[in-house]
Amino acid sequence: MNSDRHPMVPVPRALRIVLSETAAMLQDTGEQTEILSTVPIEQHEMLIGRVSAEMVRAPETGYPPYPASIMDGYAVDSRLLSSMMYPLRSQVAATWEGENDGDEDVQQFHVLDRIYAGSTAKDQLPKALDVDVIDYVRDLPKTVYITTGAVVPSPYDAIIPVENVHEIDLDNQVISISLSELRKVVPGLWVRPIGCDIKANTVIIKKQERIEPVHVGLLIQCGVQQVRVNCLPRVAIVSTGTELYAHGEQNNLEDGRNGIIPDVNGPVLCSLLKTYNNCQPTYVGIRTDDDEEGLTELLKEGIHKYDVIITSGGISMGEMDVVEKILVDNLGCRVHFGRLHMKPGKPTSFFTKSLPNARKCLIFAMPGNPVSAMVCTELLVRPCLDMMCEGPFRGNNVVQMVGCARIHPEVKATLMNDVKLDTSRPEYHRVTLDYKITERGDLHFYARSTGVQRSSRLQSMCDADGFMLLPQGVKGRKVKAQKDETYPVLLTKRLLGMNALGFSGIQVKHSIHLGQCNPNLGLLQIYGKKAIVSELDHIDYRLIQALGGNDDILLLESKTTLIENLSNAFHEMNHHLLDVIFVIGVDLTFI
Repeated sequence: MNSDRHPMVPVPRALRIVLSETAAMLQDTGEQTEILSTVPIEQHEMLIGRVSAEMVRAPETGYPPYPASIMDGYAVDSRLLSSMMYPLRSQVAATWEGENDGDEDVQQFHVLDRIYAGSTAKDQLPKALDVDVIDYVRDLPKTVYITTGAVVPSPYDAIIPVENVHEIDLDNQVISISLSELRKVVPGLWVRPIGCDIKANTVIIKKQERIEPVHVGLLIQCGVQQVRVNCLPRVAIVSTGTELYAHGEQNNLEDGRNGIIPDVNGPVLCSLLKTYNNCQPTYVGIRTDDDEEGLTELLKEGIHKYDVIITSGGISMGEMDVVEKILVDNLGCRVHFGRLHMKPGKPTSFFTKSLPNARKCLIFAMPGNPVSAMVCTELLVRPCLDMMCEGPFRGNNVVQMVGCARIHPEVKATLMNDVKLDTSRPEYHRVTLDYKITERGDLHFYARSTGVQRSSRLQSMCDADGFMLLPQGVKGRKVKAQKDETYPVLLTKRLLGMNALGFSGIQVKHSIHLGQCNPNLGLLQIYGKKAIVSELDHIDYRLIQALGGNDDILLLESKTTLIENLSNAFHEMNHHLLDVIFVIGVDLTFI
């Protein structure tokens, strides 16, 4: 049962704990676990959002692999044009063409062929010419008609757009181009050279880069057949509660059962996780609180089968709230925090279970109210899964990995309405956002509450663009967040029209929200063989009070041991989670 013995942990600290445990697990497992999978390009929809496990380069030829026409027009040889000495003609032979309608001098060309995109010069042979013009056209410079995207054949290296051709005689395969237009011709005019779009050996996807739709196009252009990506973590969602029924089973309920409600959390959390593109979620189903044995077996099996488990319900302080008891007492899991100093989601707890090969299963026990479950999943689980999806590559140690972890983007927004503050906890208030561009070109955000924030009212999540961080109210001083005041907002959606502005997540080390974290403390109490162990009672409480009290200090870990076991006890502490470790001894005069 989640009791008052668990201190309320601020969300910034809780997220650091989650990320630190995730990073430590990734560091410990290293190459011992299979972290890669290969996805063929044909399954391109399965690539979106995945993290590339390798650097992918363009082939030696680059793209396009051939010189391609940019325009519909006529291909010419610029080198021949610069050196030829053909006599200028202002009109064609009177025997087969009428007078030239223009006054400008022109040069005539013989059209040898027509080349379309997807074809070569051999695909479209010219028709036979009349005998009386064969001798005439034989001496003309040559050209081919070509469409946009078609291969420009050798020796041609420039294109005259069709709209710049002076006169076209398709019957006799002769065109006329003004000399002023020919003077503009240079090598490469209206031609995309080989490798101009993607140069040879260009990196098109970096290692550990998240794959987006544009990458799929680049991979296809470069002829890549498959890509190695990091495996997605497997997540199980379990709903608990005797009052729940699965959607679609209403007709099977016994008559007269009151207080029965549909299970919302399972389908909602599974759907939410799918939008993250960073995991493989599975909705396991419902287990009742009164079936402790069945729930124990389900969680035991899930711990070995999944990387992450999310439960909802059964984690508060009631008689039927058995999730913590099952995880800690029955399954030997370790609890890292048992309550959050936030609204909504106070009962949220986080556990880990160590497994063979240095693997761990991460377990998030969410409250039963759907808004609490969604908000805490967004705040804690999403960054955890992002880190797991990317693998143990961002940083050489736990501290670096946590600092480089991606979390929600943060903006400051002006309130458009008054909001009552909770005097017991800070609130992650659901808001809709709008923005305006200032005269200086900056974005100014405006936030409006989504309405009643009751944790059972799922509708408060509708249209929510993020969570506004409202401080804990103070009775008699500050009980209301007023209109026109400015507060931070954690973005949960990419706002319309803002995709190009980089709101795809920020790193922990750049976060204002997580910068509010106070130090995590550890306490190691040691005593000699003749010590009275009761003298150690309440040392942890006295230490916390001396350092400022529960509001400022979190004693994350406490151990008591004999002096001869000091070394082992010290090394067993979670140093990656602790900023300071106090060592306090009793009756050590014999040392």
